[in-house]
Amino acid sequence: EPLPFRSLFSWYLDLRLTGRAVALQLLLSVWRTATSLVCMIPGLVCTILGSQSGAPDFLVLLALPLTLLGSLAGYFCYVRLLPAQYLLARSPELGVGQALSQGFARNPQLSGMLQRQRPGLGSGRDFFLLQLSFLVWHLVSLMLYQVLDLYVVPYQHMASMLFLTALDTAREAPGGPDLTLL
Repeated sequence: EPLPFRSLFSWYLDLRLTGRAVALQLLLSVWRTATSLVCMIPGLVCTILGSQSGAPDFLVLLALPLTLLGSLAGYFCYVRLLPAQYLLARSPELGVGQALSQGFARNPQLSGMLQRQRPGLGSGRDFFLLQLSFLVWHLVSLMLYQVLDLYVVPYQHMASMLFLTALDTAREAPGGPDLTLL
C-alpha cells in the first residue's frame, strides 16, 4: 500500500534509531579500513623491502599481487559484517552490538543469509560475490568523481536487501530454496 511521503523520514525523526544507524555505519567504516590495512600488510612489507638496494627482484614482483589479495581479503572481512545494517533496518529494536554479532555469526535470525540452504546457495560467499559484482561500477564512478554513486550506491543496497529477502522467502518456502529471481 502506498505510504505518504513524510513516512520516508520517520526513521530519522526517532533519534535513537538515527543514532544506532550512524553508530553502525561508523563502526563498519572503521572495521573496513582496519581490516583492509591489516590484510595489505604483507604487500606493503614486500614493497618496502623490495625498494631497498640489493633486495631480490621477486619482492617487487610479489608486492602488487599481495597488496591486491590483501585488499580483497579485507573487503571480504568487511562484507561479513555488512548484513548488520540490513538486520538493523529490518529490526530497529536491535542494538548496534546485537546487529553486528548477528551479522557476523551463523545465526538462525539471519534467515539463511549466511547459512547454506543447498550447496552453492545462500552462503556468505554468495553475498560477498554479489557485493564484489559492484566493484566495476564503483571503479568507474571513482574515475568520474563519484557522480555515478548517486545511482550505484542505492542500487547496491537495494540488490543486497532483495538478495537477503529472497533468501528469507526461499527458506520459508516448503519446497526449499528457489532463487530464480536472482
